[in-house]
Order: sequence, then structure tokens, then C-alpha cells
Amino acid sequence: MVVANGVNDSVICTTMNNISFFIMFAMLPSEYFLYLSSIKNTTSSSGQYLIENTTSNMKNTVIIILFAMSLLSSCAIRQDYNQQLLKADSLMQLRPDSALNILKSISSKKLSTRADNAYYALLLTQAQDKNFVVQKDDSLIQIAVHYYDSIGDTKMQAKAHYYWGCVYRDMNQQAEAIREFLIAAPLTEKVKEKRQLGLIYNNIGYIYNIQEFNQKADSIYRLMEVIAKELRDTTLWSEALSRQASIDLMKGENYFPIAEQKLLDALVAVDKMKNDGLKANISVSLSNLYSRMEQKEKALHYAKLNLSLRRDTARAYRAFLF
Repeated sequence: MVVANGVNDSVICTTMNNISFFIMFAMLPSEYFLYLSSIKNTTSSSGQYLIENTTSNMKNTVIIILFAMSLLSSCAIRQDYNQQLLKADSLMQLRPDSALNILKSISSKKLSTRADNAYYALLLTQAQDKNFVVQKDDSLIQIAVHYYDSIGDTKMQAKAHYYWGCVYRDMNQQAEAIREFLIAAPLTEKVKEKRQLGLIYNNIGYIYNIQEFNQKADSIYRLMEVIAKELRDTTLWSEALSRQASIDLMKGENYFPIAEQKLLDALVAVDKMKNDGLKANISVSLSNLYSRMEQKEKALHYAKLNLSLRRDTARAYRAFLF
């Protein structure tokens, strides 16, 4: 557990460790001096009683020491899980595959507190989403949502509701996904997590788009573009432009030049970032656009570019078809 109601588990464990060491070292001197006293002051008639009493007290001390050692061991295990969760979180943005591998190595059954389980559930859902794992069950993310809602941690609430929306998106439950994204949006604004707000808008726009609410989707994508400019986030900006272009493409040939310019601008920006996934998506859109404009050579060029950028050949083939 990293934080529960503002209390860090490492602090709790440090306190427990200090108590445990105090118990072990504070108990021993009294037995030691009692033993010395029994040797020095007893006669043969009373010595046996004092030695037996000392032996009894020593047994109690051993029990207390063993209990203290178990506390130390327990904390060491919990701190180890704490470090693994923190490491996974730190790798989430740049190396989500490594974060997922770390989380998969942790047994959820060994996480002993609600806070540990909630944090693990949120991170695992996030890692799977970032690795394009389609999630068909929302029971895991619900653990995080219910916990962070119960303690009122706004930042974690925003993140948990956002990823619940992502899971609903994967489950093709669009109404529920929109509901969670709309819950997450004001929470995200409150904690000023602008990039996450951009991702929320991206997902809302995507659902509006597939529901053919094109005007709503276009408005959302423009909000996303504004956030991307504020953050100077090239990837988010390129995504916003390409999404807008896809809507322009559906409006008809009068909007083809607008769509073309947005897609070419997005492609140039993404090429500098070396984001092959997004570059492939933009290439598909350009291929589709030039095909409709009857510019076959350009259409074929961008279709081939898409295929060369896709690591997942099945996904590339589907993208090429559509």
C-alpha cells in the first residue's frame, strides 16, 4: 500500500519495527539482572525457586521476542510489495509492458489490506489498457473505484473512474463507458490532471463518433486539441487532429482538403516522436482519404506504410481493409 487516508505504510512499518526492537532489547536486561541477582543473593533453599521463576520469565521473553520478529517479517514482506507497486507505477508511462510484467508477478492473495488491493487493481487495469489488452470483466477495477470513492481521494477517484470507463469501452457497453468518463472528467479537472482529461475527451469523442454523433464528437476533439496545445503534447495533439480529420472525411468531398491538411500535419508531428502506432493509424486514414479522392498511388503508398508500421499483422490487415 502506498497511501491510505494519507498514511504511508512504510511509516507504519517503521514504527512497528522500532516497537519490536524496543521489546526485544528492553526485555532482555531485566531477565539478565534478575538472573545475576538470583546467583548472588540466594541460598540453597531459596535458590531453586528463583531460578525456576527466572526460567519462566525467560520463556515469556522468548515468546515476546518471537512475536516481535514476526512483526518485523510481516512488515518486510509488505514493504517489498509496496516497492513493487511503486516500481510498476513509475514504469507505466514509458514502459507499460515492464509494468505489466511486474504486476503479473504479484499474487493479489498476498495483498493484505484494502488499500494494497485497490492500488494493485488500478495499476493492473491501467497496465492492461496501455498494452492494448482487451478487458472483458470490470470486477477488478471496481475494487479500486469502491475503495477510492470511500476514502474520498479525488486524484485516485478520477483515475479509477476513467479506467472503469476504458473497461466498459472494451466491453462495448457504451452508455456505461460515457457515464464513467463523465464522472472522471470533473474529478480530473479538480486535481488539474490535464493530460488525463485529454484522454477522457479522446474516449468520449471516440464513442460519440461510432454512435454517429459527429458534431458532438468533433466538439470534444477540439477540446482535446486545446488541452494538447496547453501541454505541448505532440502525441495528444496529433491524435486530436487525426480524429477531427476522420469526421471531416465523413462530411463529404468538400471537406477532403481540410481532412488532408490535418492528417499531414499530424503525420509530420508523430514522425518526429517516432510513435509508430499512431503513425500507422494516420496512414490508414490518409490511404482511405486518397482512395476516395481517386489518387491511387498515394492511397497505395500510405497503405504500405501502415503495413510496415504494424507489429500485429492481423490488426494491420483489418486496418487496411477498413
